[in-house]
Amino acid sequence: MLYRLLGTAFTPSLMGNVTRLFEDDKLVAALENTFWLFVFSAATQITMSIAVTIYVDEVSSVAKILLVLPFAMGVVAPGFSVLVFFSTAIGPLEINVLGSPLGSRFAVVFVDTWQWLGILLVACFLTVEQIPKSYYEQAQLEGIARFRRWWLVSRPELQRIFLLYAGLRLVDWLRKVDIIKALSGEGGPGYAVETLGMYIVKTYFQSAGRGYATFLTLLQVVLLGSILGLIIRRSRFTTVVD
Repeated sequence: MLYRLLGTAFTPSLMGNVTRLFEDDKLVAALENTFWLFVFSAATQITMSIAVTIYVDEVSSVAKILLVLPFAMGVVAPGFSVLVFFSTAIGPLEINVLGSPLGSRFAVVFVDTWQWLGILLVACFLTVEQIPKSYYEQAQLEGIARFRRWWLVSRPELQRIFLLYAGLRLVDWLRKVDIIKALSGEGGPGYAVETLGMYIVKTYFQSAGRGYATFLTLLQVVLLGSILGLIIRRSRFTTVVD
């Protein structure tokens, strides 16, 4: 199977696909869209997680389960719900949010945040719970403000979670297709929310595009593997072996 995949990637020729790669302006636009959507969504989710971990000391097990539910529901149904809500034809709001590039980006980031924020919060809560409460009590006795306590005690542990989470989300955005299809069909007005994954899928079904799309897929695999390897190494997580 790998042999057939490589054979397809070299159709019509390896050099032909490489030349097309460096001349493909639409690919560059898809990469730019992917990068900025990732930045906006990850920054929003991490900022909200910081605010929650600063002001919420304890979270019940039931609340943690509820936080995971949006991720379990996926994005297709919520995506269509947002689409209907902002529809000028049948929605309650007569605002064509999805009709503009900025509105499409906002809707995509909104649904993505709804799905992923709970996972990040649960990881943050589990990490904070491992920190001895005496650290916070000592800082409070010394009159250190709440945010400063978070910065000194919680941040050193949480920053590894944030780094790993950002890396995983970058990988997810590079291959994301479902949420874009649910909200904007082919990538929104002017292809404003067309991601790399969506561009590869669209290219695959174009005339004489199968070889080039397969070539891009192989490059995508190399890119995703490199990002994951770098993030896992930089996050400094260790495995304890008895």
